[in-house]
Amino acid sequence: MPRKGVNKRDLDPKRSIDSKKQRIAYYNADAMPPPNSHGVAYVPDRKAAIAAAAVFETPEQARERVRAGGAKPKHYVPTPPIPVSELEVSDTSAFDPYSGTGSRGRSEGGLRNAISALPSGVGSD
Repeated sequence: MPRKGVNKRDLDPKRSIDSKKQRIAYYNADAMPPPNSHGVAYVPDRKAAIAAAAVFETPEQARERVRAGGAKPKHYVPTPPIPVSELEVSDTSAFDPYSGTGSRGRSEGGLRNAISALPSGVGSD
């Protein structure tokens, strides 16, 4: 039998929220970890993500930029992959809650297997 109040929420729909005081962090494409950085911890910079709100454009501004033939903003471009020659194999067991359980096929070999499976020339300088 479930405990009483388990699904009870502490939401207050009548609460007034001042949008000017909200500190929302925006992690743009250029702030994301490289797509092939499996097992490498990247600590997000929350202060920079909060400051990223200043460079956002409204949908109307974006349409106008496109109409005028303007370039895509730098923060729209995703972080490029790390060249294979710079990838390092690291111990990811501290970050993997499934390590040692045998429930994930990728856990053995991890990055080493992913690098060796790449076609030649992919991700190289």
